[in-house]
This record gives sequence, structure tokens and C-alpha cells, in this order.
Amino acid sequence: MDLAELVYAARTEAGLTQTQLAAAMGTSQSAVATWENGARTPGIDALERLAAACGKRLHITITAA
Repeated sequence: MDLAELVYAARTEAGLTQTQLAAAMGTSQSAVATWENGARTPGIDALERLAAACGKRLHITITAA
């Protein structure tokens, strides 16, 4: 699963619309849409706010390919 899919899954599992998530994060609906369609990648700060808004915790792991 790529990051765009994870953003979408976190939002929908939390039962939020893009507009509701954006409001909870202090960002725009269009920013959420660009993350979900893979056009842009959210930064760490945005990912932390996204996780909190969806009732989740952010964990970052780096592994060798």
C-alpha cells in the first residue's frame, strides 16, 4: 500500500469526508485530495496532524529494499 492509499484508508476508516479531515487538520480539502490521488506527498507535520485527526498514531519505519 502506498502513502496515497494510506491517507485515503485512514480518512475513510475514521468516517471523515475530505472536507472534515481538512478542517480537523487546519488545511484545505484540495490538499487532502492531492495527497489521496498521489499528486503531492504530505510532510511529516501533516502526517502527524492527519493521524491525530483520524484517531491514530504515526509510526515511521525505514527498511532496506
